[in-house]
Parts: sequence; structure tokens; C-alpha cells
Amino acid sequence: MGQAYLATPSLALEGDVVRPYVKAVYSYDDNLRKFSSARQAELATGSRNTADTSLMTGVGIILDKQISRQTLYADLSVTKTKFDRNSFLDNDGKKFLGRWDWRLGNYWKGRLEAVHQESMVPFGDFRGNSLNVLTQDSTVLDVIRSLHPRWQLRGTVRRNEAEYSDISQRAANLTEYTQEAELDYLSPTRSMVGVVYRHTRGDRPQRQRVGLVDVDNSYDENSLKLNVDWNYSDQTRLQVLTGFVERKHDDFSERDFRGWNGRANFNWSITPKTSMNMSMWREANAQSFVTSSYTLNKGMDVGGGWNATSKIALQASYRYEKIDFVGDAFSVNNDREDTRKVSSVSLSYRPILALRLNSYVSRSVRVSSQSAFEFESTAMGLTAQYEF
Repeated sequence: MGQAYLATPSLALEGDVVRPYVKAVYSYDDNLRKFSSARQAELATGSRNTADTSLMTGVGIILDKQISRQTLYADLSVTKTKFDRNSFLDNDGKKFLGRWDWRLGNYWKGRLEAVHQESMVPFGDFRGNSLNVLTQDSTVLDVIRSLHPRWQLRGTVRRNEAEYSDISQRAANLTEYTQEAELDYLSPTRSMVGVVYRHTRGDRPQRQRVGLVDVDNSYDENSLKLNVDWNYSDQTRLQVLTGFVERKHDDFSERDFRGWNGRANFNWSITPKTSMNMSMWREANAQSFVTSSYTLNKGMDVGGGWNATSKIALQASYRYEKIDFVGDAFSVNNDREDTRKVSSVSLSYRPILALRLNSYVSRSVRVSSQSAFEFESTAMGLTAQYEF
């Protein structure tokens, strides 16, 4: 159940090229399958409990090597998750990541990365009665050419693929091909202003069944955005990416989108031990819902951290998001509108450099115009990761 806990990053032990690690996560969720209140009451009447606990164990290995100006990095891990009551959800997870940060001469640099991941789909997004595994594959080539001490040109080619194992979710399978070009101005204060053009082709291999009609939800999307990365000071940073987006579907122009998207991130190191961050966004997402070809998401989140000592850290966050299912004018869900609220607190402790312990509590609430999609859930857990 890899999505049910706060991620614990691997520790970077300086000088180590090969670093094996082990990890374990014990989790509890009082509404694991994210049932509505009415459905929970119905199950309770039948002497069934919607709460469950799980234990995830995993092993992995990190390869981290600097060769002259080149950096090679790989992280390979496998996990096994077992549930106490919902044993049919027991699953094996995988994640393989490889990255090459490269430099060529004084003017060329970039990144080549490939990721493969297999994990269980959270029940907030999937309401089936079976194990649904999401397989994701992504590759990206990023090339940056320095034109001048104050100017650079960047080009990116990316491929992302998402595939669901449950047959009812097959219409949500998606493969995206993206090409991106950006021209940036770099200031003497390490700030940046750029203009970004992006084209994305989204192919959905299986059509969506709407009544008696099979609908092709494939699309082409073009965007032109302003990219700002403002380092106001050593403690304060503001990042803004905003601009115009146009999405055209292969079938039914009624589902097309024209408008602005934007995201802003603010980071503030208040003191050497305390920090806060805040984000706001308005984005049309090609999120993988069977009932909608895309959603319009508007929201914000705020978080803070306190490094009490060199070994103890406390973090807290709150997220509010409104999701409009506007991507399908012909679905019975085209008037669906959700509001999600998620709050969390985590405490981490590192008694020695190689061992990190983490505990967390999170509360999730979703209110929907369609009551069957509403839920409330409280989760908590303990995480341990040791790197050899």
C-alpha cells in the first residue's frame, strides 16, 4: 500500500557508490477503501469493518557514481504488502529508476532518465472490488545549451505511459508524448525568466463506452507559458509557471479545453531550523478517470517544518483542492464536482546516519456533488528505513 504513507527518502551517505537498504511500513486506515458514510453504515450492519492495517516490507539498492563531470544514479527496489482483513489486496510493488546527469564541454548539459513503477491504485481514485495495479513507465531526455552567460536554450522530449490491471479501468490507460522548448534569461542573482512552448499527444488505446457510442478520448494539447524562478534572497524563493493551454480531442469538440493554467510555489527558510512552503494552482489535468477525459483542478497547500535537533524533525501540511469533472460532456458524471481536504503531521527521528524512523497521522475528507464518491478517512503509520 505504497500510497498510504509519507515517503521516506533514501539517505545519501557521502562517498558510497553502492548502498543497499531495507524498509518497512506499518499502516492503519479507518476507511481503507474510501467508502461513503452511508456505505460504511451498511457494511457495519453486516458486521464488516472498513478499517484495516497493512505491513509493507521492501529491499533496494542505490548506485551513485560521479565520473568526471558525469553523474550516474540508479535506485532499484521491490516491496511486498500484506493486509490484515483485505488479504485479496496483498501485492508486490516495484520501482526501477535510472538517471544520467551529463555535461559536454562548457555549453552543453542535460539529463537522461527512465522510470518503471508498479503499485496499487489508491481507493480514493478507484472504487472496484479487486486489486488494481498501476504500471507506469516514463523516459525523458532534457538538453540545455548555454548561449551566453545570461541566456540558455532548453529542449525536452518525454514519454509517459500508465496502464491499469483492472478491466473496468482500461479506458483510463494513457500514453503521452511531449516535446518542449524553452528560452531562458538568467540574472546575476540566480533568478530566471523563460518562455516555454509545449506540445503533448495523448493516446488512450481503449475507447470509452458512453451509452451506445465508443468515444476516443485521445487528444492534442499545445501550451505557451511564462516560467519564473525568482530567488528573492537566500531564504526566499518564488516559482511561477503560467500561460495559455489548448486541448483538442479526436472525438467531440464539446470536450475541448481553452484557457489558462498556472502554478505558483513559495518557499521560505524562516530560520536555520524552521521553514514553510505554499503552492497554488489551476490546471486542466489528463488525470486517468474512466468517467472523464480530464479534470479542472484548483487548489492550494501550505506546509511547515521544524528541525528541533540534528536528529528530530517535525512537519505539517494542509491541502485544499476543488476538482471539476468537465472533460466529458456526455458522461453521467459530467456534473460531478469534488472538494478534497487533506491534513497531515509527521515526526522523523534519525538516531544514526543510516537509520531513519518516521511516524505520521493524516486526515482526508472528500465532499462531492455525487454522494457515492464522498468519504472521510484517518490514517497513521510507522516507517523505518536502514541504509547499509
